[in-house]
Amino acid sequence: MKVRDLQLYLRYSLSKDILLSFVRSNFLGLISIFVIVNVIDYYDYFEEDEMLYLVLTGIILLFSLVVFVKYRNPLSYYPRYVLFVKDRNDALVKMEPKIDPLITALGLIKPKDFVNVRYVVYPELDLGLDFDPNTGVISGYPLELGNHTSEVKMKFLGGEYSTTVRVEVIETPVLKRGVKGKPICSPKGNSSSASSS
Repeated sequence: MKVRDLQLYLRYSLSKDILLSFVRSNFLGLISIFVIVNVIDYYDYFEEDEMLYLVLTGIILLFSLVVFVKYRNPLSYYPRYVLFVKDRNDALVKMEPKIDPLITALGLIKPKDFVNVRYVVYPELDLGLDFDPNTGVISGYPLELGNHTSEVKMKFLGGEYSTTVRVEVIETPVLKRGVKGKPICSPKGNSSSASSS
């Protein structure tokens, strides 16, 4: 793993304040979830059926949390991770940015409303991969072996979203010929003929 990849990984995955930053960034969502749960509890909608109350409340909480998290940063790439085998004639790598379909289906964000959209990538992609700053599409045949992680930012009038993409390039493993040592097993006929000679 390269130094730049390690820095990016540490920045996004191993932050000590990851829980605190999650609470800070989704504070309103968490408050609204708390209010929903208390309203359900206050009206005693499920009466004596405690199990149904717990199950449905858990589903509502999970759904609300997913929506709030995705709403804050709905940008993602399809696929987000590509494994490319260099000497196997793999198909052209193509990664496209998309706004999360759940958020668009709920009508919270309309992709057509984005104005002056530009995409920026850092660190630069692997050699052989092209990046279109207008559409955000990544395509090509990666040439450099290794694990390459980059952050893509979608900038538009009024804000920006970001996500990470990863391209791993490997070679086909080659079996070495002429391995020395005794065979694990050999046919009985061959061993008897060898001993007689």
